[in-house]
Amino acid sequence: MAGHHFRFLHAGGFLLDQPLCGLTEIPDALTDLLIDAPFTAAQKVFDAALEERVDFVALNGDLLDLSRPSARALAFLLDNFDRLSAQGIYVYWACGKLEQPHDWPTAAKLPDRVHPFSVTEPEELSHFRGERPVANIVGRSWHGTSSFQVGEFR
Repeated sequence: MAGHHFRFLHAGGFLLDQPLCGLTEIPDALTDLLIDAPFTAAQKVFDAALEERVDFVALNGDLLDLSRPSARALAFLLDNFDRLSAQGIYVYWACGKLEQPHDWPTAAKLPDRVHPFSVTEPEELSHFRGERPVANIVGRSWHGTSSFQVGEFR
């Protein structure tokens, strides 16, 4: 893999459907903007991945709360995952505390190019451009009772 360049985008913590907090008063003119703010910010991330023609997107979790997901948040992610997939962009998703891979609704099938990492142990994947590996990616989704050390990776 030496000498092969690649482009990726790393993001996470969208917290879709979670209201912004910390404001004591909200002017009426800003209400809709604040409600949509997490979706607007996340959309800019996905749009940037497409505009910059990245090889892959690495997501680090807490995108939405799968214990009570809204149809809007699920549809938003699926639509954007489909957009990326249609352009050949892979998504490697280290799910966070709020969205465990096993909680993803079975009726909302993820595109083949979206890979949620395991919660049990780190996975190492090679990302290919055509037939050439251009990056090795190691990840694991959040697991509340297990930790690992960086030294455990090759």
